Amino acid sequence: MERKSTNQLLGIIMKRTLVILILFFLACAWFSPARAQQPADGRDHILKDELLDNLVGDWNIHRKFKTRTTASTAHAEWVLNHQFLLIQMKDVNLPPQYEANIYVGYDNASDRYVAHWIDVF
Repeated sequence: MERKSTNQLLGIIMKRTLVILILFFLACAWFSPARAQQPADGRDHILKDELLDNLVGDWNIHRKFKTRTTASTAHAEWVLNHQFLLIQMKDVNLPPQYEANIYVGYDNASDRYVAHWIDVF
């Protein structure tokens, strides 16, 4: 059996210590709180908005134009994994002469509300 010199043993200890330190710092970086933050948007991010929450439910809408007035109904509910508020509007005529589906959400990147308005005349 060959005996290792003190310098060789010290070199082995230093290498192992260096590997352990590198692994420790990589683990710290991997499990850091910044990495654990939830994204501002995405499939699992539920939109919580007091303004939009107050619109949920059923509504009667009366609009007055210069020469006429119209009456519509609206139903609002959260859809698409609570990411958008869907407002379904219909005029009261049978059959309805106007319908609209309005999807209202929030874009965190631009810090603005977004709306997708789909009309049927």
